[in-house]
Formats: sequence, structure tokens, C-alpha cells
Amino acid sequence: MKRLVAVLLVLAMTFSMIACSSGDSSNTGNVSETQTETSSPLDNTDPGTVEVEEDAKLDTFTSVYYEEIPVLNPYNLTNTTEMKMTANTLDGLVENTNTGKYVPALADSWEVNDDFTVWTFKLKEGIKWVDYQGNETDFEVTADDFVEAMRYIADPDNNVTNVKIARDNIKGFYDYYWEIVDIQDGVITGDEDEVRKTFDDVIGIKALDTYTVEYTLEYPTPYFLSMLVTELFLPMEKAFVDAVGDDYGLTPDKMLYNGAYYLNNWQRDKQIQMVKNPFYWDAENVKIDNINMLKVADATTSLEMFKRGEIDSVGINGLQLESLLGSEYEDNIYTDMKSTVNYWFALNFESVNPEFDAFIDNHDFRKALYHGLDRTVLQQVFDAYNPANNLTNTIIPYGVVFDNDGKDYTSYDSLKPYKEVHDGTYNPELAKEYMAKAIAALAPNGTIEGVSPATVDMSPITSYEIDGMLPITITFVDSMDADNIMLAELFELTVEETFGTDVVDVVIAQFSNSKYDDVIVPGYFDIVYDSFSFKYADPAAQLGRLTTGGSVNDGRYSDETFDNMVDAAIEENDLNKRYEMFSEAEAYYIDMVYTIPYKSAGGGYSMSRTDQFQTPYGGFGITRFKYKGMTKLDHILTKGEYFQMKENAGF
Repeated sequence: MKRLVAVLLVLAMTFSMIACSSGDSSNTGNVSETQTETSSPLDNTDPGTVEVEEDAKLDTFTSVYYEEIPVLNPYNLTNTTEMKMTANTLDGLVENTNTGKYVPALADSWEVNDDFTVWTFKLKEGIKWVDYQGNETDFEVTADDFVEAMRYIADPDNNVTNVKIARDNIKGFYDYYWEIVDIQDGVITGDEDEVRKTFDDVIGIKALDTYTVEYTLEYPTPYFLSMLVTELFLPMEKAFVDAVGDDYGLTPDKMLYNGAYYLNNWQRDKQIQMVKNPFYWDAENVKIDNINMLKVADATTSLEMFKRGEIDSVGINGLQLESLLGSEYEDNIYTDMKSTVNYWFALNFESVNPEFDAFIDNHDFRKALYHGLDRTVLQQVFDAYNPANNLTNTIIPYGVVFDNDGKDYTSYDSLKPYKEVHDGTYNPELAKEYMAKAIAALAPNGTIEGVSPATVDMSPITSYEIDGMLPITITFVDSMDADNIMLAELFELTVEETFGTDVVDVVIAQFSNSKYDDVIVPGYFDIVYDSFSFKYADPAAQLGRLTTGGSVNDGRYSDETFDNMVDAAIEENDLNKRYEMFSEAEAYYIDMVYTIPYKSAGGGYSMSRTDQFQTPYGGFGITRFKYKGMTKLDHILTKGEYFQMKENAGF
């Protein structure tokens, strides 16, 4: 009882403090691969109706965002805001229908050979690139644009975020890329420019003619279409990129567009405006003319903006839900479908905090954190009525990847125990046992071995003093939006309650702009709340990015055993055996506690003025963020309407 009271007090106090500040992000679009109904106090309410809003602008959709776009370069996406902008302004070869089927986008058709290693795409003819004012340019989308994009991605100098996806799958890419890196690092002698000249001969992509592009892959890849909806397979107009040079992607006028919208205006830390592309190949299915995205800071302001009709979709946290029950909006609140995006807590193995750094390599310490974190308590921020519903214990999402026998990958023997324990990972007594072992090894007399008093400088995130003695200082970093402020407070509560403030001292730190640039890149965290977007339909999409130097290895750990397990699984072509090997690697990873799995996205509470079930639907890549097909309503959607639309779409 004491624990529940404390949780509610923290939520209430934090909510009251941030209620005086300003605005948050919303849950917009249809981004999931799986659907799961959630139980809530809303389930038995009458769908009801609402009055028409006479001033509704049905040609404009307005939403909010809280994490800024660092640059517009579509090949370096680090947050959801960037993914939404890119998905709506650039098309690739294929996209998803509203039921998840892969269909042509810039492609007109495709063929694949018998062993799924050679894929050939015929392009639509006559598609022109447009500029930031929607003017048609002289540049046509051709097969060369896909070749040049791959040439850009394959150059280490361009630091493409998720390059490993292409590097591990496109024939010749791996050796080409690492030869340039080895020359640059002095590992081998050679001329990197001479290596670059071999691209057309060694890399598995060819422009067979003006409108035909062919990909050759290292291994049989029947799921290649799910890779094509990632940003790595978007085209690039080389002549334009060469003309703008180093300014490429810095401002809207230094970009070209071929998608449903063009980026008309970007005011950093204020708003993003996209306008319908009048020359779009599928313009008749673009129902909204203008997309406005406004940057705000917290959920309180977002909800008030929605009530005033200033935005068209809003996510609702647990405390807001409680305040809305019994109000005029109760019948407008629905539960989203779950997503294939998983959230987790990353641990920093190169922390600038000497106290945390002294402990993080100790496996007992990491196991203590794993079992000492009550994730159900944290979830009260998002769902006070069914907080355990969205918890997940694996890296790969549940119910997304299936083998030849229809078996869910996460139900393989190595992962099944983690999946079935559900919210049972929290075990305070076991956590204390692990922590006692770690302290006995590293701070038996209360003084942390090898650590002296110092100033920990993570400016501008935080700065504080340490004394090199227990309690162990742990810096938890999250954003400044309302929900995450509450999450941080509850993180501090549950960890300190489990171990005692004489053992751990949680310092909460916050960033205001880009998590990637301000937190991940400089390593200014001990533990950070982050997420995985599932890139394509194979475990390698996630596990391959978590190896040493991987693009989502936020904590910068290195484990040769894990790396070798993943590499061996990638090379296995028998699907069932491949999944067995990946599941063993994933189980090893979870046991080593390099990250702490938390929850799946979606499944929360929302209100909207749109029919979002006509937009592209899927669990992979970025086409799931498209607004194409969405229609604006002249009223707030009722729960009954939402589920009727969902049923009509076949879900």
C-alpha cells in the first residue's frame, strides 16, 4: 500500500508541476504491425456522437512533435520526427497498403530469381523531382538515382546511420566499405579513391537501363521488400546533390522531393510544414493538402490544444485519462493498436560518471538493475488501469517474425522463458542479492575502488559532484516533455526504493533538443530511455544493429561472443535454423543486460479528428509514417467510429 500511495503521489505532484508549463507529442498515424486490444475503463462506454466543428479545416492536418530534426538528410534518421518528414516527402520503390501488403510506389513492377538473391525493378516513367516550392524540376526519377543513393550510403565519409542494413545484405558492399575504412585508419595501405572507382564493378546494384534497377544480394532474402521501405533504399538525384555540395539537407531548398508532399517550411524548434505535391504520381489518394507539425513541450498543452481544435490528434497519458473520464470527451477516447517499436533502457559502458563507470562492467550490477526496476510502476504514467499490458521482455517484438512453420520467433525455446515471465522480471530480493555481490567486489568498505572525488560534467545536460563512495550515483536522462518527466521521477522512486538511498542515488537529467546529438553521441548518460524501430522482417534488423559499433548500440559495449553469434546467424540460410541461432544470441544478450527491455509502443489512449486506417500500414521501415490516404473529419472521432473504421479496414 505504501508503494502504491508513493506512486500516485509522485504522479500527482509531477503532473501538477508541469501543468503550468507548455505542450507535447501526439500518437498519430497507423504505425503497427500487430494489433492487440487493451482493457480499459472505456471499453463499456457508449460510442456516442459529437457536434460538428464548423471551423474545421478538412484540407489541413496539424499535429505536434517534441524532438527536433537535426538536419534534413534522409539517410541519417535518428528520431520519429525525421522519419515522418522523410516518409511523406520521399518515395522509394515500394510501399504498404492500408492492410500491410507491399505494392509498387516508384516501381511499376518487379521480378525476383528462384533463390531470392536478384531483384529487378521496373520504374514508373515520367516522375519528376520537385523543389521546396512544389515546382517541377528538369530532373526525372531514374534507375541511376537508386544507384547514386547506394554509392552515397556506401561511402564511410557520409556516416549513414543504419548503413549496416545495406552493408550486410547488398553483394560486395561489406568488403568495399571496410576497405575504405581500413585505408583511412591505416590498417592497410592503398588509395581510397581508387577503391571508390570500383563501386560499379563490385557492388550489387545496377542500372540496367534508364528505368530498370537490379539489386544482387549476398544471401537469399525473401523479405527484401521489407528492407525497401527503409530510408536506405530511397533515390537521390546526384546532379542536384553535387550542385548544393555540403549544404545538402541543411534547409528545405537544399533538398528535392518526389513524395506525396514537399517540405515547404522548417523553422527549427517551432514548426514543420509540408504541402501536397501537385505532380505526385498518386495524387488522387492524397486527401490532405497541408501537414503542419508544431513543436511543443508537454502533454498538458497538447491536450488543451486538441480541445481548442488547434491540433487534430493527441496522445493521452494515465493522469489525463483519469481527468477525462466522465467528461464530454470520454466517448472520444480509444486505445491504439500496438506497434513493432520497442522501448528499452540503455546502459552506458563508457560513462563520464566514474562511479557508474566503475560498476557497469560488473555483470552482477547489471543483473541487479534488471531485476530492481519495477517497469509496471513506470507504465502508470501511460496507463494507470492496465500498466503491465505493453511490457515486453525481448528485443524483437512479439508476434511479428514467423518461421516456415508459422511459429513466432519470440516463442523459440531460448526466448520463451523471457516472454512468459511478463512483468515478473521485477524481483527486489534477487536484485538486492546481485547488488550485494557487486558491492562486495567493487566497494567492500563503502569506497568505490579506483574512484576519487570529482566533478561529473555532462553540460548542458547536468553537472554534479561525486565523492567516490556509496551510494552509487546513477544519471538517468530523458526528455523534458510531461510524460517523460513523470517517468524519470518514477524511475528514481522504484530504483531507490528497491536498493535504498544508501546504495544508489539517482540523478535525473534532461535534454531539450535532440537525444541523439545531445545525449547519445557525447555519451552524456548512465541510463537513458530510448526505442528500437524495427527496420525489416528478420531478427538481423535489430540484433545486427546491437553488435559492437552498431547503430543502436547506445551504450558502446563490446562483446565478441554476441558479435560472433549474430554473424553466424546472419550467414545461415535455413530459416528455422537461422531463427534458432538468432534466438540464442538474443537470449544471451538479454542475460548480459546490455539494455533493459521495457515496453512496446502503441496500445495507449488517444483522440483524433482523422480516419487513419486508409494510410500505409506496416511494422517496418518508414512508409508506415505516411499520411497519404488519411482523411480529416469535421468532428472528433468517437470510440465507436474508431473501431468501425478499424473493422472496415480488415483489422
